[in-house]
Amino acid sequence: MKIRYLIIDDEPLAHRVLLRFASSVPSLELAGQCFDAFEAMEKLSQTKVDLIFLDIKMPGLKGLDMLRTLSQPPAVIVTSAYPEYALEGYELAIADYLLKPFDQQRFLQAVNRITSKHTAPAPVDQILSFKVGRTFYRLRSENIHYLKGLGSYVRVFHEETPITAQGNLKQVSEQLGSGFLRIHKSFIVNKQHIERVDGNRLWAAGEELPIGAAYRAIVYQSLQLD
Repeated sequence: MKIRYLIIDDEPLAHRVLLRFASSVPSLELAGQCFDAFEAMEKLSQTKVDLIFLDIKMPGLKGLDMLRTLSQPPAVIVTSAYPEYALEGYELAIADYLLKPFDQQRFLQAVNRITSKHTAPAPVDQILSFKVGRTFYRLRSENIHYLKGLGSYVRVFHEETPITAQGNLKQVSEQLGSGFLRIHKSFIVNKQHIERVDGNRLWAAGEELPIGAAYRAIVYQSLQLD
């Protein structure tokens, strides 16, 4: 499966370096080259892009400011000569931060973060059982968006009306597979439905959920955001 990439950088030399490094990765396919953020936004609205190599300091609109305007950005690898923007970049859920000048080995390390996600096998679907009073509900795991702990009960948010099942979150989590991720003492999320991560928050199936301080490192590592 080809990963279509877009270069966004105001320096022609940076384009040449990225093109040369990318030519050694068969799974990468050039979607376009842009020299400022406004040109890039127009390109992104017209073309399918899976990955962008994004410079930060560009005339008119900075790279990270452009990234904030995108409702569903593709994967992002920042390429910058300024290390002080790294934390800000990771808070915007970028995949990696390449500090210029970088070599081909470092480039490939960053790209492998993206290619591994595209080539990873799809999670196996499960049938999960939940007891509500005397009624048992059997739900496909792919249809469950997230679960919220409510003491001795668990609120299960899925494609239809949420249900409140018996059992605490720890007990329920024991039947969940690797496709689910504990993000907070009160929340477990289906990774398939995570749309965006921003600092200590994430969005799943359109809902904003908190990431607990004790879980943040695990969440970022599991989603390959660190």
